[in-house]
Amino acid sequence: MLEFYSRVAKQLYGFRRAFWLIAAAGVVSFVTLIFLPDLAAGPIYAFLAATITLWSLFLIVVVNGFSTPIPVIEPGLGLLVRIKIKLRRAVLTVSAVFLTVAALVIFSFTFRAVVSLIG
Repeated sequence: MLEFYSRVAKQLYGFRRAFWLIAAAGVVSFVTLIFLPDLAAGPIYAFLAATITLWSLFLIVVVNGFSTPIPVIEPGLGLLVRIKIKLRRAVLTVSAVFLTVAALVIFSFTFRAVVSLIG
């Protein structure tokens, strides 16, 4: 799982600023749609804007958290360095599990938003 997130982060590293711009546009759209009283489907579009913001923030977290190389334990390292590397890998693994769960939750929100937009 760490290798997957590391590959994705390295491929998306160049798009960091675009993700921030998309997140900002999503927040602006969400706030605008919430306070726009004339639009009947405003809450549906606001929910879609919120999911777009969540996806871009998710990608920002992936890129910032996993773009550095994953530490590897080499045979000649000392005990404290090996413990430090194991702790770093454990934190990255827990982060990857939480990010996977977050992606599933965001996907369910996105599915609800698209279904409510279509139907």
